Amino acid sequence: MHDALTNARRRRALSRPLAWLLVVSALALSLYPSLSREHAVRAQSSDTTGLRVVTPPNGNPFVALPKPCWPEHSLTGRDTLWHYVPCRSLDVYPPGMRIQVECVLDRVRKGGWGEPLIAETWRSPPLQWYHWEKGRTRPGQIVTNVSDARTGFHYWGLAIDIVHGKRGWAYPRFFEWLARYYEACGLVAGGYWKKLKDWPHGQFAAWESMSRAPVWARRLMAEGKRDSLWKMAGAMP
Repeated sequence: MHDALTNARRRRALSRPLAWLLVVSALALSLYPSLSREHAVRAQSSDTTGLRVVTPPNGNPFVALPKPCWPEHSLTGRDTLWHYVPCRSLDVYPPGMRIQVECVLDRVRKGGWGEPLIAETWRSPPLQWYHWEKGRTRPGQIVTNVSDARTGFHYWGLAIDIVHGKRGWAYPRFFEWLARYYEACGLVAGGYWKKLKDWPHGQFAAWESMSRAPVWARRLMAEGKRDSLWKMAGAMP
């Protein structure tokens, strides 16, 4: 009799976590109905810390990978949503770019602006296209003229977007100083562009746009030779 009661208690104890799991799963499906199994974030990378919530084009927030900053072959699973997560890691940069970025961040801190927020470093092709659609096929102002990420600086680890740590994009005076810091550290400041000013943006001083990129740079981009591009551009020894 005692053994029967003990076994019954064990079964009840084991069933409680399962019941809660079913409840949580049902709640998640009700909150995010558009997320299918194929779109579930199942990929894993070497860094599993710092998960954050993002909002993809379908408008539904989800918890995505911590640092989706690497080529797709380095991730496992059937994940696709990570393409739309802004990468904020400085590890994507070659040594030359990294030194200049650290210089800018240091000047922001010493300038009394507090801890800056890195909005984006590396950028995936789907996210670049999503940015390009703003002001064209989606509401809002145009923020970029680059539709193909492979013709932009972010994709090659040669650009960064920085905003104020607390006030984000709504701080014109901060961006005026940020542009000065970019230039002082050897980067090109997007805030000084004549046509489409991009105040948070700073990029490696190699060429201003794809239309002005040298032939060797276009060839290396077309061939996907990132390290060779870095070396030829002077961003890596």
